[in-house]
Amino acid sequence: MPQAKALIAVDRMTGQERWRRDAGYGYQVSGDLVVLSKGIDETPDSRTFEVVEAATGRTTWQASALKVVIFDKAVYTVECAGPKLDTRHCATMRRDIRDGSALWPEPVSGIVGDDIIGGWGRQAPAEPARLGFAPGNPGAATPLAARPQALIDTASGAVLPVRSTYGAWYSLGAGDQLILTDHDAKGSGPCPIAIKAVNAESGISSWTATVQAGQRKDGDCQRLTAPGTSAYIGSGSRIAVTTATGAPQLFDLATGAAVWTAAERATPIDGDDRSLLVSEFADQGALALLDIQTGERQWTAPDPGIDGYNVPIRSVVTGAQVVVSGWDTAGPLTIVYDRETGREKNRYRGWLGGAGPDWVAVVARAGNAARFEFYLQR
Repeated sequence: MPQAKALIAVDRMTGQERWRRDAGYGYQVSGDLVVLSKGIDETPDSRTFEVVEAATGRTTWQASALKVVIFDKAVYTVECAGPKLDTRHCATMRRDIRDGSALWPEPVSGIVGDDIIGGWGRQAPAEPARLGFAPGNPGAATPLAARPQALIDTASGAVLPVRSTYGAWYSLGAGDQLILTDHDAKGSGPCPIAIKAVNAESGISSWTATVQAGQRKDGDCQRLTAPGTSAYIGSGSRIAVTTATGAPQLFDLATGAAVWTAAERATPIDGDDRSLLVSEFADQGALALLDIQTGERQWTAPDPGIDGYNVPIRSVVTGAQVVVSGWDTAGPLTIVYDRETGREKNRYRGWLGGAGPDWVAVVARAGNAARFEFYLQR
């Protein structure tokens, strides 16, 4: 795709430009606010972010930090005595997304994590009650992979007493459980993910389990259950995985047990608190929508011809629609399905730029340039 030159906000009814920022910003949307971040985790002199009104582009507050984690109601800032994220020299503060005011009495020594269940793309996810946290002062000689993990209570800033040194890809909370997952695990099944749960109050090991990531058509492992993000597909304490035989499964991290297992082979690729979108393989194939509470198949759709091996499939499950985008033999393609029936409603030549309950945005090619297209769905 052509390189973006600016971030532009437009009126959804007229397409008229409302405001813009220079290129180089990442962004996440929370209601009527947008958090713009530039240079986060890069160099000490380029770590600014600002919170702006989505309608006007007016900056409500701005700051700088070495790491920023954004949720629907709060922004976490990690500031360090140096240019690197090192728990020995960093502290985390939770701030009100509306005005930047501190929500804890003082910063907490250590680094907050951003691993969550649920969330998609540019939409700021709901803030969990507890987050993974790497406490400060682990000891100068402690290797990064062996530094302890804990949970932090997001309302109070209190770090729960238990520290686990289990090396993990991701750490997150599920009720009282500190969940640690290892996507490099060795074990039975084609793409094993080892999960360990420790009670974050008592330190007692609650359970261990091995689930599976999805497989691409060529047999390679997807490894991440929600590619390109720090999120797991799912809702609450429940995540979507697969079994050793390749069937979709909803697994509850609070209990360490499967809620349901589907009968037919498929790989979860997206979802929300109502539905789970699956495809035949992690990178391509026929589609189906499942009820996330029961695993019941609601509809199926033929293979759209998208091959996601070199260019990952993008998708959105929202409102009354399911949107899937990727690359077919003719180039980038975005398809809109009716969420209730699976009927194909529209298809557009271009990349999925974003989607909401009743709209789809597509970035189409126009020679060497890119053209933004916005479509209301009825």
